[in-house]
Amino acid sequence: RGALARDDAALANDAVRTLGRLTRRRALFLRGDSFVEHAECLVHRALRFSCPTEDEVAAEIHAAAAAAAVATGAPGLRGGYPAEAQMAELVKHLLPRWLAGTKAAGADEFRLRLAAECWEKCGSESDIVGVGLFAAVCLELGEASRALRAVEALLAERPGLDLRLAYRPEFLQQLRTHGLDSAGHDRAVTPGSLSSLVARAALVARQSRAGGVPLRRHGALLLGARDPGGPSAPATYRVLTEGFNHQATPLGPKGLDTVTGEQRTFANNAEAASAGLHVMKRKWRRAQ
Repeated sequence: RGALARDDAALANDAVRTLGRLTRRRALFLRGDSFVEHAECLVHRALRFSCPTEDEVAAEIHAAAAAAAVATGAPGLRGGYPAEAQMAELVKHLLPRWLAGTKAAGADEFRLRLAAECWEKCGSESDIVGVGLFAAVCLELGEASRALRAVEALLAERPGLDLRLAYRPEFLQQLRTHGLDSAGHDRAVTPGSLSSLVARAALVARQSRAGGVPLRRHGALLLGARDPGGPSAPATYRVLTEGFNHQATPLGPKGLDTVTGEQRTFANNAEAASAGLHVMKRKWRRAQ
């Protein structure tokens, strides 16, 4: 999941933060070209998920400083303002150049291949989220056939599973295009069925920003009366209108009313206190 969620810049920032902590807390830094060489190596290691811990970096810096001191006869470590200036130079000029260089090329593909190998070794065949991520990695790598066994195993492990209730319509279309959902999941969608409503709400959510909503919201469908269907027809719903969920007035504390003996939502903290709800349980809840 980290391979999918984190790009080169985010991983490089992890390495820079490690160097920054060493500057502030331990006043450790190499001189001149030694610092640039060490920092570049650390960034490229981070791009391939092999960034060492802070203690390991400190030990490496001490070893490099000792070697430099032996070679030049001058102290290899320094701290204070010069080190801060080096960090500023790294962030503003060196880091962008390193990320655009040839050594960083292919790092994202390396991470995706590592993620795919990890899933093949340790992934659960019944994990629908994990199988979806693995299939997405394989599609990104251009190796769709590699994910076929995992998708087939998921459907065999969970009979009756409808992928339309779990994955976005666009992703399902990609799976269909590459022949990864051939086990009956490309059948016609019944209008008003649960799977069709989920797909419709997902499409609405994808249009939120284009519709003038500043942040992505859940797609909301207002449903009419349920049609129970017949002996051979499933129950369906009628969509009255559609839109986006927005933040609503928070809901008051919920808990046991010691007066009535029932669970209920209180209008405010004072009402909850008079009903005997403990102060630690008087939490307001966000709502849409």
